[in-house]
Amino acid sequence: MILPTFVIAGAPRCGTTSLHYYLRQHPQLCMSAIKEPNYFLFGPDGRPHIAEAPIIRKSIQKLSAYTALFRPTAATKAIGEASPLYLYTEPTPAQILAVCGVLQVICVLRRPADRAWSHFTYATAVAPGERHARFAELVDAEMRAGPRYEPYQTPTHLVRVGRYAEQVRRYQQTFGAENVHVLLMEDFNADRPAALAGICRFLDVDADFAFDLSQRFNPAGIAPSNPVVRRAVRKVTPTIKAVLPNRLAGRLAEVRMGRASAASSAPAPPIDPAVARRIADWCADDVDELAGLLGRDLSSWQEHPAG
Repeated sequence: MILPTFVIAGAPRCGTTSLHYYLRQHPQLCMSAIKEPNYFLFGPDGRPHIAEAPIIRKSIQKLSAYTALFRPTAATKAIGEASPLYLYTEPTPAQILAVCGVLQVICVLRRPADRAWSHFTYATAVAPGERHARFAELVDAEMRAGPRYEPYQTPTHLVRVGRYAEQVRRYQQTFGAENVHVLLMEDFNADRPAALAGICRFLDVDADFAFDLSQRFNPAGIAPSNPVVRRAVRKVTPTIKAVLPNRLAGRLAEVRMGRASAASSAPAPPIDPAVARRIADWCADDVDELAGLLGRDLSSWQEHPAG
């Protein structure tokens, strides 16, 4: 039975899609046929740990189907998959350990306010004139509810997903801090070759491999289609993914993501600075805790946004 030796555990909207498709270029790495199989978002009894129906519908729920996603070659030294909600979902690390044993974990993190806004503009079909007001409404409602853990749903998890400290600590405690590699999205964007070389060293594969970085996948921004069309596409995509053979679904997803990066799409408008400030304040204690875990200065995450 072929199982992963590493997972890209999250977080959503932090570059995990690009990372998946870049790493699959490496001859010593075998990535799953589809990105986001989400197998470990389900308990041993098959019950989902999340409450987002489209994600549940598109996910791999049988171990036989999950292991079939990996086809290593004689050159393969590490086998991996990327499912960004693994980082947030509390039961997942223990389940991964129970099935796969100790493996390596990659986390990509991003300033909480920027991640929340990117997630909202990507996943929520709202008319342009209503975006900022709707985002502020959802953020304020989530903050009033507090940072307590609940099964994931996009509209109610825009900011709590960005409270990373406890999420990273769970993986460090489960697999050992030496087996958890944390990359900041700003470092990934600033120097992708260096970031990928660091991941290769972490996975003990050839760090001198020259990745083709000419293509970007799943970019930020607002698709040119109107909200009705976007809502319809998002509704049918999980069903299409669920019924197609995995390798065909994976290849179609790669083509679609590549075309999305090449297509003209309106850049996402900047986040409202006042809302960004409220998110930064709400996450300030968590950012300080994360900085201690990583031994990294994260004070830039608390700076007032440019707007």
